[in-house]
This record gives sequence, C-alpha cells and structure tokens, in this order.
Amino acid sequence: MALHNAGLTCTLTGNKKKALEYFLRADSIDKDVFEVAFQIGKLYLKIKQPDKGMEYLEKAIKLKPESGPAFSSMGDCFTSIGMIDKAVSAYKKAIKLNANDADSLSALGLLFDAKGENLDISTLFCRQSVEISPENGLFRYRLGRLYQKANKIEAASEEFEAAKKMGYDSTQEIEQIR
Repeated sequence: MALHNAGLTCTLTGNKKKALEYFLRADSIDKDVFEVAFQIGKLYLKIKQPDKGMEYLEKAIKLKPESGPAFSSMGDCFTSIGMIDKAVSAYKKAIKLNANDADSLSALGLLFDAKGENLDISTLFCRQSVEISPENGLFRYRLGRLYQKANKIEAASEEFEAAKKMGYDSTQEIEQIR
C-alpha cells in the first residue's frame, strides 16, 4: 500500500518515471491488485509505450471487468497504435459500463468519423461528451470539426471559439471559417 500511495503521489506531481517505478515495485509484491495494474497501464500509455500499457490494462480488466475507466484506457492504447476496430470495441464497453464517460464518447465519435461511419452518429457521440464535460476544449474541438464537416458553419465556429477559450488551439479552424 505504501508503494501504491507513493506512486499516486508521484503521478499527481507529474513525476511519471518515479511513479512507474513505485507501481512496478508494488506489482512485483502482489500481482493481483487492480489499481496497481491500472495505474501502470495508464502510465505506460502516457509515456508513449502503449504496448506495455495494454499488458497491464488487460490484467486490470481481468481483475475488475466492471471497470469502465480500464476499458477506456485500453481504447486509448488501441487508438495510439492504430487498432481502430479494437479501440471502438473497448470504448463501447466503457460506455456500456458508464453511459456518462465523456472521454470514451468523444473518442468513439472521432473514430466513427475516421472509419467513415454515419456523420450524425459521430456527431451525436461528440455532442454527448460536450454535454457531460462542457469545459473540455478537446471535446469541443472534435465536435466543431464534425459540425464543419457537416457544413454547420455557425455551430462549428461556436465550438472552435469555446475550445480556444478553454486552452485548446483552434485558431486555424476559426480563421478558416472566417
């Protein structure tokens, strides 16, 4: 438990490398702790090692198959290595476990659009994510892109402006619309 808590503290202070060391030490002591496996998986993803992250996220899901965040993080891993169909499946499981998972909804909308799925469905997922987390600039940017693609220019402009106010750079899109 002490190693787990030290890892969490390092994660909160932004020291990912040290956090990973603590979590890996905790995992070596007890390999059947969901939270440790989950944190290791997320950290590997953050340090751009999604293959290693998947190994731990799979373990976390086996330990706690009702964890929506674990499926969402698994979706992020699959997305980062271009396994879109597996990512979609993971995000769908995350949403099934938690219908208010804004991260998974937004990611699913983005992936559906990338796969050429119905634009209305993609937009619906992204709009739901913004309704849940209106302060998230990335979600607003993604929704703006879908509105722009659907030629809903005014709605797109509003979302890009909101994204920019929230710190997500959408200057190019705003200028393009003008």
